[in-house]
Amino acid sequence: MDEKALHEKIKNLRPELQEKVEDYVDFLIDKYQVQLKEPLYLSKEWFALKAQRDNYSIMQTAKSQAFEEGRKEVSIKTARALKENGYTVEKIADLTGLTKQQIEKL
Repeated sequence: MDEKALHEKIKNLRPELQEKVEDYVDFLIDKYQVQLKEPLYLSKEWFALKAQRDNYSIMQTAKSQAFEEGRKEVSIKTARALKENGYTVEKIADLTGLTKQQIEKL
């Protein structure tokens, strides 16, 4: 399928999708020099782009998990310090977001 045929198919989409799909196809063609000699989903470029998106998704997930673990670690350290300074379990729970059971285990 060539670029012209692809743009013709895009015209058959719902109006609210046409511009978005058109922009995305143009982006792929411009940025990655995607050749539309074969169906896009079978092309090497598609697999490369999919791998790139998958890697980005994995990195974002890992980043999010690391951030969450770091936040929990800070909450635990803060709770320990508050507990050592005589704060009540209820107050520590309010300040840190930890459960009463988590605080009592510290």
